[in-house]
Amino acid sequence: MNKKLLLTLVAVGAAFANNAIFAANNSFQPNIYGGLQAGIGFPGTHMDNNRFASRLFAGYNALPCLGIEAGYTYFAKDSASSRNFSASDKIWVLDLVAKGIYQFDDNWSAYGKAGLAYVDVSEEIHVTGMGDDSHSHSLLRPTYGLGVAYNFNQKMAADLSWTGIYNTNSSTTNTINTLMLGFSYKFANI
Repeated sequence: MNKKLLLTLVAVGAAFANNAIFAANNSFQPNIYGGLQAGIGFPGTHMDNNRFASRLFAGYNALPCLGIEAGYTYFAKDSASSRNFSASDKIWVLDLVAKGIYQFDDNWSAYGKAGLAYVDVSEEIHVTGMGDDSHSHSLLRPTYGLGVAYNFNQKMAADLSWTGIYNTNSSTTNTINTLMLGFSYKFANI
């Protein structure tokens, strides 16, 4: 167990040292950024259909290797129906994550993120002869993700990311995953 802890600390230390050296050579300045991502969501509801998802986000990079980010993710409404039955659901998520960044060179970087997500799920069901039923529930769940980014210049970047929101034993929503392509813009150096 102690060897694993030591290896983890050495790896984290090497990543921070690499980023510190990179920042010194490239005059890093803390910055505020924002952006939009779009892609496919795998919400893990009873309907279990993959659907379009989009995310609006903003963040602050305090160090070349560390930032904080908040986002709003919207999943397209999903519905299913048959002769005597119809159902639909809507899902949206607010998240707040810490973001660790590893800069490979001036253009390419990789990142990992972890934090909390507030998930809201609304479901409506109609059964002919039995009436309508609707319910909504909200959960606070852990979230995590990985991505790669390409900086076009000092202000604009594109990224590809995977994000997961971990199951907290909800009866209607399992683990939620997204795979998204995004664009971001650095608004200001602080």
